This record gives sequence, structure tokens and C-alpha cells, in this order.
Amino acid sequence: MRRQAVGLLVVLVVVMACGRARVPSFAEHQWSLVELDGRAVGADVARVPYLTFHRDGRVSGFGGCNRLAGTYRVDRDSLTFGPLAATRMACLDAPDVETAFLAALGRVQRWTVADGRLALLTGDGTRLAVLVEAAAH
Repeated sequence: MRRQAVGLLVVLVVVMACGRARVPSFAEHQWSLVELDGRAVGADVARVPYLTFHRDGRVSGFGGCNRLAGTYRVDRDSLTFGPLAATRMACLDAPDVETAFLAALGRVQRWTVADGRLALLTGDGTRLAVLVEAAAH
């Protein structure tokens, strides 16, 4: 009987641990875009695009012209974005950067963080975007 109780306790602990969402290391930080499709971003835009990943699986940010919001999902080194919604302001400053940034987010499958830089990657490791930590929340 005692062995069954210990076994049941182990199963409960494992189930509880698996049920908890893991918070990625990049959550609750604002990340500013510095590289997109292999090209530096910054001097060519009036306002730099950024993303903030929230602990609850929401993402919010700015694409260079419009605000954006949606969801993301992390499982170890995989990262995918759910549908992203953006405001529809007309912008002359950086519509190409914003369009390319949103398209890149739709192709993200993996991520890495090193030296304060968040790399968003395709499944085969191609770097789509690099963001730097802007501020902790």
C-alpha cells in the first residue's frame, strides 16, 4: 500500500510539472529589432520595431509604423507566433521594414538567446531577425 502511495505521488508531481507553462528566458523583456533578413535595421527607420513577450503567451510590439499584438508558443527551442493583429495606420517612413518584419515573424520556428541578443530562426537555422534587449519590465 505504501509503495502505491509513493508511486501515485510521483505521478502527480510529474503531471503538475508538465502542466505548468515554461516561461522562456526572453519573456517580460522588450526586444528592439537590429537585424532583419541579414540587414541592419535602425538608421533607415524613424522608430525601431520591437517586441515584448509576456509570460502568459501574449506578444505585443511595434512594427515600425503600427502596433501589433498576438500570441506566441514556446517549446524548448521552438517558437511560433499565433495570428498577429496590427493597427492600420498609413506610414511613409518604414512600410517595407514593417511588412518584412511581420512576414519574418510568420516564418519563425526556433529561437536562441546569447549575449543579450534574441535570434529568430527558421526550422533549418536560417536567421530571420535579431533583436536586442531594450529594457526589463
